[in-house]
Amino acid sequence: MAKITLLNAVETTGAGTGFDVGLSPHLGVQIIISDSATVRLEGSIDGTNYSNISRDSFGNSINNGFSTSALFAIDIPLRYIRAFVTSRSSGTITVIITDARS
Repeated sequence: MAKITLLNAVETTGAGTGFDVGLSPHLGVQIIISDSATVRLEGSIDGTNYSNISRDSFGNSINNGFSTSALFAIDIPLRYIRAFVTSRSSGTITVIITDARS
């Protein structure tokens, strides 16, 4: 899997489009928040019903999302992933994923 941009400098709240990762359980994730926002990651098996991704690869809780830029990995067998901007006061939000094994 090449680098995939889930959100590209967005300035609004709400869910981004789900991306089919092909049941890849090993994803590298980079979240870039330029000023004041909170974003969380959601996963789905069917592409319709999404739930919060609650832990990173090291068992750290990520359920409440991120309010600062972050770089981490997730190892969860899922089919679809999307980013969800839960709040934003100013600035932009970018979320990039890649296969962590690449």
